[in-house]
Amino acid sequence: MGNFAKKMKKKNATAELKENYAVYKAQVAELKKEGKYEDGLALVARLVEAKCYDAELLFDTAELYFMSGDYERAVMWAENTRRLEAEHIGAQILLGRIYVLDDQTEKALSVFEHILSLGASVMGDAERQDIEEILEYYKVSEPELIQARYPRVTAFLGLETLQ
Repeated sequence: MGNFAKKMKKKNATAELKENYAVYKAQVAELKKEGKYEDGLALVARLVEAKCYDAELLFDTAELYFMSGDYERAVMWAENTRRLEAEHIGAQILLGRIYVLDDQTEKALSVFEHILSLGASVMGDAERQDIEEILEYYKVSEPELIQARYPRVTAFLGLETLQ
C-alpha cells in the first residue's frame, strides 16, 4: 500500500472514530465495567490518537489504569483530566485515593482539603460518601495533623468536636 493510500485509510478511520465518538466512549465505559481494562485502554489509545476525547474519557482512562494497578499512569491521566476540567471531582478523588494507597498523607489530605473547598454543590452523595470512606482512616490515624492543617477536612469529619 502506497503512502497516499495509507494516509487516506488513516483519515477515514479518524473520521469514523470522530463520527461515532459517543458509541466508542460508551464502549470504553462498558469495558471498564466488565473488567476488560487492557481492551478499554486499547480503544482509548485509538480515540486519543484521533484527537477524540473529553474530560470524561480521560478520567475513564485514569480509572482503567488505576484498576489495572498502574498508579503512575493513573495519576498522569487524572492530571490530564484536570487540565481539561480543572475541578473534575472524580479525578481529584482518584488522586487522593492513590496518594492514600501510596502513603502520601500530606498530598492526600491536601487534595481532599481542596475538594471540600469547592463546596457541597459540586459533589453528589456518591462523591461525598467516597471521600468519607477514604478519610475515615485518617480520622483515626492522623486527627491531630488534620485539626492543625486541614480545617475543611476537620469540619467534614467532625473532628472539631473531638478536641
